[in-house]
Amino acid sequence: MNAKDSQSRASPLRSRPRTLLVLGGGGMKGMVHVGVLRALHKLGIVVDEIIGTSIGACVGSFYASGISVPELETLVSELTKKDFFQIKVLKFLVKGYRHQSLYKGETFMRFLEDRLPAKSFADLELPFFCNALSLDSGRVRYFGLPGCDSIPLTQAVYASASLPGIFEPLEWEGDHLIDGGIVDSLPLRLARARKADLIIAVDLSMREFGENQFRKSLPWILFRSFELAQEAATEHNLHAHAGVDMIHIKAPVGHLGVFDFSDLSALVDLGERQTLEVLASHPRTSGLCDPNIVEELRVLGRTRKPYAGIVVDQETCIHCGVCRVTCATDAFTAAESGTVVLKAKNYECTLDGACVRNCPVDAIDLTLP
Repeated sequence: MNAKDSQSRASPLRSRPRTLLVLGGGGMKGMVHVGVLRALHKLGIVVDEIIGTSIGACVGSFYASGISVPELETLVSELTKKDFFQIKVLKFLVKGYRHQSLYKGETFMRFLEDRLPAKSFADLELPFFCNALSLDSGRVRYFGLPGCDSIPLTQAVYASASLPGIFEPLEWEGDHLIDGGIVDSLPLRLARARKADLIIAVDLSMREFGENQFRKSLPWILFRSFELAQEAATEHNLHAHAGVDMIHIKAPVGHLGVFDFSDLSALVDLGERQTLEVLASHPRTSGLCDPNIVEELRVLGRTRKPYAGIVVDQETCIHCGVCRVTCATDAFTAAESGTVVLKAKNYECTLDGACVRNCPVDAIDLTLP
């Protein structure tokens, strides 16, 4: 790690909030997280703890191990599918559906063992936590917490990113563990339990609310199903745990595939751009940012509105009331006729798009900040 990077990880002399970074799951779309870290360094915002799920656990563990942002960018530029995926042709021919996964988990595990500097949670430079789901008990494990930190770091990260059917579950202490993102792709519950002053949550769930072109492909159907389940779980998480102390960064990556390796560097740039604009504009974080960068973004017109815009097509609306019971911030009202919008400019919007997804007649247009 270089001196400048070490300094950015240390607590500055000025008073600042204890900040927790939550890195959500989403396959290779998670290269956005590297751009988020790059932006945090540029802005001068110091992270005290990291919680990651799936790809968020991968990126978060590397950073918490002491890997600098430039080193992470170099690693991303060198990634190929061969680093993660090697299909099990012979075992499929022999065992068929009795086999546990499509790809060899040992390939992914070997990548982690070769590249991840820290081998245990005790070796980390920053507190780091990741989740995984037990197929046996249905219980979520939060690795890194006291009593759950004896597992080797590489195994904890593998378990958190072990998408069912893609990689074999991790066997540990009698459990068979899979991707934590199946039930908790944006782990805000643990973030709340950590009692941070400020939570920055990076959400990779679907953002595009229109139709997604169906493909007659088993992998597409499986991955699309995972994405939709992730989206619903994130919606519930946000409704339960969002608040004025949480900054929600939702990168527009819904058009990308879970295992799309086509332009990973562009995703890093996207993550940086989104994070700079959100944090420099948000009232909870703008005062923590480098004032020169804040002013530069303002001059360039790259600041964000502090609200989501809501428009309902009155000719299409059937006044069913679903939007009212779906919205966690009371932006809609029950009305038998006329407008159902209470907050055309919703400053409290959780940005999960639940109102749009759950409208039975597609009458709602939501403009995110």
